[in-house]
Amino acid sequence: MLYGHLAKANPQWRSAPTGEALAIFMGPEAYVRPSWFATKQETGKVVPTWNYTAVHA
Repeated sequence: MLYGHLAKANPQWRSAPTGEALAIFMGPEAYVRPSWFATKQETGKVVPTWNYTAVHA
């Protein structure tokens, strides 16, 4: 069983939960600087990126 929260201003809280649902669980995340990539030194052409993990259940 999963428990969730809806703001009282959201009219969905009045409806009984029915049907399917999607739960998203976020894991570790980190910013990766362009200088971390070897190609930055070779070509100078890279962009920053963001590494993350997530599970959709």
